[in-house]
Amino acid sequence: MNILFVTDDYPRNGSLDKSFIEGFQANGLKVKTVYPLFDTGFNDDTLRERLINRVRIELKLYEKSILKNLTKIDLKAFDFVFVFKGYNFNEEAFQLLKTKPIYCFNPDDPYNDSNSNKNIRSLISKYDAYFTYSKEILKTLQKNEKTPIFHVPLASDFSVFKKKFNKNKKFPISFIGNYDLERETYLKDLREINNLFIFGVNWKRKCKNMRLQPRFFEPKINSEFCETVQASIVNLNILRQQNKNSQNMRTFEIPACGGFVLHEFSEEVAEMFEEGRNIEFFRDVNEMNEKIEFYLKNPEKAEIVGENGWKNVSENNHTYAERVKKIIQILDKFNDNKHEYSSYYLKKPIIFNKLLSFIIKPKKKTYQKKNLKLKNGLIFKRYQRKLFYKKNKMEIILTEKESDILGYLIKEKKFVKKIDLLHNIWGFNNKVKT
Repeated sequence: MNILFVTDDYPRNGSLDKSFIEGFQANGLKVKTVYPLFDTGFNDDTLRERLINRVRIELKLYEKSILKNLTKIDLKAFDFVFVFKGYNFNEEAFQLLKTKPIYCFNPDDPYNDSNSNKNIRSLISKYDAYFTYSKEILKTLQKNEKTPIFHVPLASDFSVFKKKFNKNKKFPISFIGNYDLERETYLKDLREINNLFIFGVNWKRKCKNMRLQPRFFEPKINSEFCETVQASIVNLNILRQQNKNSQNMRTFEIPACGGFVLHEFSEEVAEMFEEGRNIEFFRDVNEMNEKIEFYLKNPEKAEIVGENGWKNVSENNHTYAERVKKIIQILDKFNDNKHEYSSYYLKKPIIFNKLLSFIIKPKKKTYQKKNLKLKNGLIFKRYQRKLFYKKNKMEIILTEKESDILGYLIKEKKFVKKIDLLHNIWGFNNKVKT
């Protein structure tokens, strides 16, 4: 299966869109990526880069770059389009691709003006399906939008965030993240403020609190992020407004590095972690201060919780390969169910094969979950649409039609005529000649 992946920036190592791309590839899909052809500088806090970025946004240069790249794409080669967030994916680009199913995953709140725009909000109900990381945002989307909305949480990328034990704890308390007023409100009341180290973008420019200003340091990403987490006794995770009662990337990245995380309480996170065993929560400033003081006095207990946190994210497979697998399963089930509706709407230009699939009602497919053993060590996993070669553990991903044909041939156990395949697989009547 081939997918066209559209994202707002070049997928750098450690970026969320890069993790999703590799997640699709890990599930056997081939990915073609489209993004603006010049650096967005989203995480650069210099005045020069901010001005350049603002001018490019105002002139819609990022949008035009994506659109220009999409006009060169042969859509016939792709099964569907997957848009990551869609900040620079506009209506014109959508119309160019709408002959294919278009799905979107948004790692932010589409209704929050600080990280959304008209492109994002205006296209939500036009996508064939929309994915959000947050159950709280899911409720709002399902209330306001017409398209099917699904929940898939964030995860960790173990190719970037790797566990390594570090006895040298040079940072008593670390906070790694960009500036936010909510975060400043918590950190300014920290009793152990002289033991605090803040690593992130926009703190020097936006935070005016005199007690916090000496605590600002340069952002940490990828390997430097891991080293900082591992060199900290307490790693704070303070949620932004859009992440309240949900999770953010740090929810999984800090445990993936083996670090102890003191996390702002969230019902969603509490469903995946156990308080006091593989994570610690705080619900207000007083509880945050109390637990910081406790774990600074008992660093060995922080290490145990951090170790259990790593086991939780690794053993429960909180990875982007697993998240993408869930997305594929949702889409497979969703697309199968679409055939049960009584009314259909086709978008122009109408493709003949698609029109035919709506005219001819497909038979309800019921697959046995039992694997079928073939000759020469081959195993046919029809439910998963895979051929597995036991000798070298190689898997071949089959298309839906390939899986149907192979299943039909195995079932018949005899010579099959072309007309039988046309009738039973494609649904053509006996008079069709092709």
